[in-house]
Amino acid sequence: MSGDGSLRIVTTIYAPYDFVKQIAGDKVSVRMLLSPGEESHSFDPSPKDLIDINECDLFIYNGGENDEWVNDILESMDDVNTLKMMDCVDTLYKEEHEHGEHGHEGHTHEHSDEEYDEHVWTSPINAAAIVKSITEELCVLDENNAEVYTDNGQAYTERLYELDKMINDIVSDSD
Repeated sequence: MSGDGSLRIVTTIYAPYDFVKQIAGDKVSVRMLLSPGEESHSFDPSPKDLIDINECDLFIYNGGENDEWVNDILESMDDVNTLKMMDCVDTLYKEEHEHGEHGHEGHTHEHSDEEYDEHVWTSPINAAAIVKSITEELCVLDENNAEVYTDNGQAYTERLYELDKMINDIVSDSD
């Protein structure tokens, strides 16, 4: 808890930072580690970042290859309460990375590896699942404000489902 008794939340990137703000408003203190547009793959946390992660009530990160630095840090810390967004969703979308053409014994062929798209929050359905997980976690950590978190989380989830419906309507109308 912070000096004023509110929860201290640390996020790696903007999406979970915004989700927490939508759910908790000013009931929590939330800090985002990476500046917008900053590359998470090469992020090097400062000593202050490490202290904030170690002392926060909840650390929210995305997971996946871009957050490999997180795993190294968490291994060196004691009992940091974490929420990994990739673990909150049922559906991970595959993406293909082309490696170009490779010649092999006179033959040319394309080689590609399948990986999961780490940007799980870009799907409104996935975002709703993440919001639900964050809401549940905040309710456990701060029972006094659980009703506020639940109401805000449900309202935000409804907006995400409306957004998903709008996207699906646009896509189906374009067929």
